[in-house]
Amino acid sequence: MTDLHYEIAEIKRQLASFIRLGTVAAVQTSPPRVKVAVGDLTTGWRPWMEQAAGVDTTWDPPSEGEQVVLLSPFGDMNQGVVLRGLNQAAHPAPETSLDKVTRQFGDGSFSVYDRASHTLTLDIKGPVNVTAQGNVDVTSQGKATVKASGGIDLSGDGSEGLKGAINGHCLCPLTGQPHMHISATVRSSK
Repeated sequence: MTDLHYEIAEIKRQLASFIRLGTVAAVQTSPPRVKVAVGDLTTGWRPWMEQAAGVDTTWDPPSEGEQVVLLSPFGDMNQGVVLRGLNQAAHPAPETSLDKVTRQFGDGSFSVYDRASHTLTLDIKGPVNVTAQGNVDVTSQGKATVKASGGIDLSGDGSEGLKGAINGHCLCPLTGQPHMHISATVRSSK
């Protein structure tokens, strides 16, 4: 009878520890692991789930204090895998609209796609770098506007399609008056 009581108690312990809510207590990047605080207990270093980790892969490390779910095989939290993305009072959802897909970053940068208005909004607090090994095509059915307080640099070798760029804000070195300037490499500024 003692063995049966022990087995029942062990099954209850395993079930109680199989799925637990906790918060990230520490993060390490190599290898990618977190420690999770569950009540008075803190796990060892456990892997977190990314959106993808195969041929396509993502990197989006959790932050300390983020609420997570710890899935623990056999109720052993030190074998657990961490599922993340639970909003809480300390880290609320950045949006409440069912039409918007939003990504808010810690520095205040964000991206929002609004399915209802078909609008993509990016607000980036630092530089934006785009590198392509092939052609870059930008097509607009409406007006395209580019504004830059520091000027606009366009360059090309003039060997294909656009043989030059038109700049309407050049000052003539002889007259000092604005005029149009066409060049394969143009720097446009105030």
